[in-house]
Amino acid sequence: MRAYIRLLLQRIIEIPTGLLMGDRGWALLRLAIVLWIVLGFMLVGGIIFEREALNAKVAAEALLESPHPFTEMWLLLRAVFSAWASLRYMIMPLVSLIAAIFLGARYIQDIYNLQSYRKVLHYFIAALFDVYYPSLSVEGGACKLKPGEENMIQRIGGPGFVVIRPGSVAIFENLHNPSNIFAEGAHFLTRFEKIRETGSLEEQHDAIDQLASTTKDGVRVSARDIQFRYRILPNRHLRINESITEGNPPPIDDPQSEYTRYQHALHSGRTPWVPYPFSVRAIRNMTYNRVVDPRGLVSWKETVRRQFTSEIRNYIRNNNLDQITAPRAYGMTENGRFLRKPREEIHLAYRRSGFRRRFRELGADLLWYGIGYFEVGDSRVNDQRVETWRAVWQASDRRSRAFAEARRTAYEEQGRAEARAEILMGIIEGLSAGDLCDKQREGRIPELLLVQVSNLLDSIRNSNRPDSPA
Repeated sequence: MRAYIRLLLQRIIEIPTGLLMGDRGWALLRLAIVLWIVLGFMLVGGIIFEREALNAKVAAEALLESPHPFTEMWLLLRAVFSAWASLRYMIMPLVSLIAAIFLGARYIQDIYNLQSYRKVLHYFIAALFDVYYPSLSVEGGACKLKPGEENMIQRIGGPGFVVIRPGSVAIFENLHNPSNIFAEGAHFLTRFEKIRETGSLEEQHDAIDQLASTTKDGVRVSARDIQFRYRILPNRHLRINESITEGNPPPIDDPQSEYTRYQHALHSGRTPWVPYPFSVRAIRNMTYNRVVDPRGLVSWKETVRRQFTSEIRNYIRNNNLDQITAPRAYGMTENGRFLRKPREEIHLAYRRSGFRRRFRELGADLLWYGIGYFEVGDSRVNDQRVETWRAVWQASDRRSRAFAEARRTAYEEQGRAEARAEILMGIIEGLSAGDLCDKQREGRIPELLLVQVSNLLDSIRNSNRPDSPA
């Protein structure tokens, strides 16, 4: 009983507010009250100031009717509404009402700096008397307006209807806090309520032609042809296993990987009845977790783009030029050393839980990404790199040639020594015969020397022939 009395008192207290600022049913009630006031002025004026004319008309019509008290009252009311003498008392209230409506519309046009007075007048009459409320259509994540068109729902707010097409969402806001979040359908926007932000629930694709940053060694490097796809975070969002994200996650192409199962789980949130699921918290994050720069509030799309590109910028800033464009650095794992690859490291950064959490704080979910390729904009850097590579290869070539020349000289000296040794060995063998005396040995030395030299020359000549074996 106490609760019923409290509810009844609350409804009684709401009556004055509803009569002054209510919409829809309250607006119709205001229209009825205004009409009754206008008719009341006409009745009071006619009955008080035109009594004689009305009595004469009632007396003329009473001859045709049977005398009865209710008949006389009915004749009097009919005379009031049919006689010009009483109808003229309705002119002043109507003129006052119409003048107040026109002045009120002009005031609204002035404070909101609007161009179309006709639309403002229509909006004001609808807000007063529930006569054909204005409407606004939201399609593709944005208000559907013609170029240069003014819409009172967008500029002022409610009352009015907002028609949201499938694939779009809108968050409404009153004077104090967010009021409602609606997806597809026709929704009534109450007084003092306005569309704060609209968004698209479809997958969105963004492309960045060039992204430049400075490397650790002071060289300007650009990442070209960057593309990624994202959407508003659905309400069935699942988190990736921390061991997968913080460690070495399996490749995306692996159909059995947990990352692939995670992506399938995300898309499984869609059903034929709910083709565009969304999270209420994600819509609020999309609206209020935004960046403000010197030019003002940054759009959600630009905020998501900045968050995505920050990983590529950080990687360029934290590494040298050679590691980005010509990786030679190695890392250590439990399985041993591995060559560090810039594209793979950036992919791993996008799949870690820290980056996913920052993306969720913006109300977004990253679905796919491609980081393109890297290039150096300054041609002098490329020229210097070519010169450096040329110097390295030239040094290696000179080192190889010097080593070959040294080996050839060593082999030549070794050949000469072997030739001398062979000559000496041949002479020694020729002189070592036991049947020779000393004079015969001395006379035989030139002969043996000539024979050995002849044999040596023959071997050299044979080795220089083209068809001789190596």
